[in-house]
Amino acid sequence: MKGRTIFAAVALGAVVVASGVAYAAVTSLHSTTAASDQVSHAAVDLSDVTANPAGSVFLEADLPGHATVVLRINRNRIMYEVTWQAMMPPMAMSLRRGATGPTELNLMPTAMPGTITAVLGVINLSNGSMGMLNQLLGNPGNYDAYLANPHMAGGAMRGGFRRIGPFDFDRILHVGQLVSVDSGDQVVAAAGNMNAHATVFIGAGAASLRYAAIWDGVNSPTALNVNVGTVGNVGNRVAALFQAPHGLNPTIIAVAGAVANVSPKAIAAMWANPAAFHTSLVTAKFQAGAARGQLFLAAATPTMTTMPKPTTTRMMPTTTMKPPTKTMMP
Repeated sequence: MKGRTIFAAVALGAVVVASGVAYAAVTSLHSTTAASDQVSHAAVDLSDVTANPAGSVFLEADLPGHATVVLRINRNRIMYEVTWQAMMPPMAMSLRRGATGPTELNLMPTAMPGTITAVLGVINLSNGSMGMLNQLLGNPGNYDAYLANPHMAGGAMRGGFRRIGPFDFDRILHVGQLVSVDSGDQVVAAAGNMNAHATVFIGAGAASLRYAAIWDGVNSPTALNVNVGTVGNVGNRVAALFQAPHGLNPTIIAVAGAVANVSPKAIAAMWANPAAFHTSLVTAKFQAGAARGQLFLAAATPTMTTMPKPTTTRMMPTTTMKPPTKTMMP
């Protein structure tokens, strides 16, 4: 599979929920878990995020404090989605055998930035972990999802797993109609990461932004920003969607969240002329941006055949759009 072409085309075709087209990404996995030999470093094809391959088993754990953990297990691969609301971000998330048992798998070993409220990731287990995986599949109720949070009573919360039906993992990406398709060749301040690609989705309130992003060719991004700046111009930051100075866990390939206290004037300008703004995905190695893409307003009925792959000069709206009302922006 040619990651860039598939990623850009499929992601664009999926911008509008009604289109029914799956989001897609291709990423390489370089990660560790509770045991360093549990994870392989093979490429992970996530073009089936929505399709859900035959034979998959879905497990869900509901935790006190409005948090949910969903696993999709297919052979030795675990796709996980963790969402939370009305609570401080978790400091870590692991899979444990029972309330007092050992940690079997460390899904999120580090604290999440305060603006993130959901993560999507993939882990490939080695043959040495298949015994644990078979036990989990055979009796999921014996295993708990464990979220460490110092702001909760006791410093953590947990919930047991149970089987559920097929699950829509791309639901966290459905946040708004402003979109950017980012790549390394669009970075202008310095050389970008030519292997990096991302799709960013943005919705807006009067003084806040909802966002979601999915990427490939990037390990442990440290920030995602919205900047004012047309094609070829660096510009200034309008909003830091997330900041993770030490990088996100490498198994994470998508996030969603919200950021408050954004300039209403900047938001209105963003809707009036999205092409004057861009998003920038940053890593420790590419601090000027690993991938960048100009914002545009998604078409009402995109199709796979009519949505061209973006370049530094294409996918820019050619008409001026009216800004939304003061009270709410779609």
